[in-house]
Amino acid sequence: MTHQRKLFLEGSLLLFILTGCSFSTSSSTPTSSEEATTGCDSCATSSSSQGTSSEDGSVPSTSLPSSHSGSSSFSNDTDFTFALANDSSGYIAISYGGNATSIIIPDNYDSKPVIGVGDYLFYQNATILNVTLPSTLKTIGMASFKGATQLYAIVLPSSLISLGTDAFSGCSQLSSVTWSNRSTATLTTIGNNAFEECPLAQIDLPSSLTEIKSRAFADCLYLGRVDLYGSVPPIRANNSFEGCPSGLDFYVPSDALTAYQTSSYWSGFATQLYNR
Repeated sequence: MTHQRKLFLEGSLLLFILTGCSFSTSSSTPTSSEEATTGCDSCATSSSSQGTSSEDGSVPSTSLPSSHSGSSSFSNDTDFTFALANDSSGYIAISYGGNATSIIIPDNYDSKPVIGVGDYLFYQNATILNVTLPSTLKTIGMASFKGATQLYAIVLPSSLISLGTDAFSGCSQLSSVTWSNRSTATLTTIGNNAFEECPLAQIDLPSSLTEIKSRAFADCLYLGRVDLYGSVPPIRANNSFEGCPSGLDFYVPSDALTAYQTSSYWSGFATQLYNR
C-alpha cells in the first residue's frame, strides 16, 4: 500500500468517526438527489417529511403556497365590486376580478342585501362551472352570463323577478336550470334571447311568470318539455321558442288548458299544449 493511499484511508476513517456519516471512496459523479443534500441530518428530515403518515394512516397532503391554494376553486367576496342600487335597497355586483371555477355571490354586502347581478358580469367567462346566486337576488342583468361556455348548471333563487336580455345566451353547456323553490318564485319576465342556444332538455316556468320575450328560448336544440305553472297564460312572442325541436311540448295546469288554447298568445301552438 502506498504512503498516499494509507494517508487517504486514515483521513476517511477520521471523518467517519467525527461526523457519523459514510464516506464513499468512489470517484463517480453524484446523482441529482445526492447533489441536493448537504448532510445526514438534512437527508433524514427530507425523507421523514415526505413519508410520514398521520395517526389514521393517511399521508398528509402538502400545502400549496398561499398564492395558489384554492385560487381556481372558489371565489372570494373580495373578487367582486358592488354598487348601491338607485333606490338604495341593496347592492348590485357590477364586476368580477377572480378566476375561480365555482362562484359564490354573497347574500349581503355592507349590511345590505345583494339584489342584482350586473350587466355583463360574467360575459364570455370561459372558466366558471357553477354559480351560487344570492337568496336575495331580484334581477339578472343584460348578458350577465352570455357566452359563459363552461357553465353547466344554475339554480335560480325564488326571489328573482326579472331575467335580462341575453342573460344566459350562448351558454353552450348549460343543461340544467332549476329553482331554489319554484312554488314561491316571483319571476315575472324572461328577457329577449335569455336562454338562446342553451342545451336545455326541460325547464319549469313558475306561476308568477307574465311574459316570455322574443327568442327567449330560441335555438335550444334539445328542449323537449316546458312546464308552465300559471293558470293565467303568460304573454309570449311567436318566436319565443323559435328553432326548438318540432316535438316540443308545453304542459300546463289541467284547469287552465282551455285558457291557453284560446289565448291569443298560445292558440297558434294549441297542438303542443297538454294537461300536466
